[in-house]
Amino acid sequence: MYMTRLCTLMLVLPLALNCQAEGRPPEVTPQQVDQILNNLSGSLSDYVFPETGAELKRQLQAHRSEYRALTDTKALATRLTNDLRAVGHDKHLEVSYGDEMGFEKDLTPEEVRQAHAVDAARGYGVRSARRLPGNIGYIDLAYFSGDSAAGTAIAAAMQIVSGTDALIVDLRRNGGGGPASAAELCAYDLKTRKRATLVGESTGGAANSSSGLISLGYGFSALIPNGQTRSPITHTNWEGTGVEPDVVTNASEALIVAYKLALKDAKGSVESEELTKERQLASQDPQASLAEELTGVR
Repeated sequence: MYMTRLCTLMLVLPLALNCQAEGRPPEVTPQQVDQILNNLSGSLSDYVFPETGAELKRQLQAHRSEYRALTDTKALATRLTNDLRAVGHDKHLEVSYGDEMGFEKDLTPEEVRQAHAVDAARGYGVRSARRLPGNIGYIDLAYFSGDSAAGTAIAAAMQIVSGTDALIVDLRRNGGGGPASAAELCAYDLKTRKRATLVGESTGGAANSSSGLISLGYGFSALIPNGQTRSPITHTNWEGTGVEPDVVTNASEALIVAYKLALKDAKGSVESEELTKERQLASQDPQASLAEELTGVR
């Protein structure tokens, strides 16, 4: 989305990366599948919509014999995920195999220290913060960090662009973060408050939130949303619909489109012969100015 003297944001759909491990995946027995299904059914009692949760349980029971016939762990996880989403129409409903990163548990002091160190090494989600030609600010966010030190990193990035006439916040490669789908939440809130112009593609449409992965046993885990984001302005959210951009364009073109809009609409906050010339040159050839700034090649 984009705003003069406020913010320009590009919102695009995250890309799904599919990885396939080599070798034959582990297998599960029908008895193990039964236990996995029982644990999954029990966890659905906490689903954000009780009536839908009850329907999901009935569907699991109705297809139990089909699930018991699956021995491939990945195939079972995929089938359960697809069936849950087909009934619940919730992209946060998921069953996975071999993912223990987000299990609901109390972290040890060492795990907390390690998580903080990794977050710090990744800049708390700030990939870059810079000033583009024409006095346009640019911040690229990889994710929204929940670390207590993240606010300082964001404040430092905002300080770098504080003197610019418009700001582009690039969320094209943003993986989200807490709470809920944070990138979509950011876009939705700024749009509904009319504080930004969204440039890019529609977002995925997942507004329900979860407190973490739940272990189902035998290496399986489930993501079961138990909360919901609701805007005080619209009294609803973007679940199932996504956040629609104000200016539709594909991901590869979103930055240059937003940059052109910013150059066109931004009002210079400081009178300066040097800045005026810079704005004129950038406006005459935005593509070249942006390429030179980002790659050093004109």
